[in-house]
Amino acid sequence: DKKVRVVLQAGKVADSVGNLNSAVAVLVRNYDGTAPTLDFATPTVSGTAGTDNDSKGTFVINVNNGGASDVLATKFDKTKIIAIGGTIDSVTPTTSGSPLKVTAVTVVVTFPRGPGNSVTLQALPGVVTDVSGNKNVLSTGVLLTPGAG
Repeated sequence: DKKVRVVLQAGKVADSVGNLNSAVAVLVRNYDGTAPTLDFATPTVSGTAGTDNDSKGTFVINVNNGGASDVLATKFDKTKIIAIGGTIDSVTPTTSGSPLKVTAVTVVVTFPRGPGNSVTLQALPGVVTDVSGNKNVLSTGVLLTPGAG
């Protein structure tokens, strides 16, 4: 965060009847220009190649902004994520603090089981907004099924 300081010298601003300000006013605010990031942890897969028709992939998306989340808890659902090569089963945000802040999102995806199959998960730009109004950029995670089993 950076400090933004506004100094208003005496006699520079008038009210609706023409009275000029008489004292120096100082306004100090913090400026946060850092967008929140959505970082994919290594995804996991369940199911056994060659025995199940479908597999479940679990993606964990860590939400942070310089090491800590400053993203207020909002509705984070299937409309904010795209699964290429699979179907999203559930989206579960993890929150903490007061006010509640999103620290991670767990996404479970079903995809066809087979050697070399993959599913790509994309968190769309603007999915989350931090307390300063900064929005995330596109984030992508890929889960690749191990080779023939």
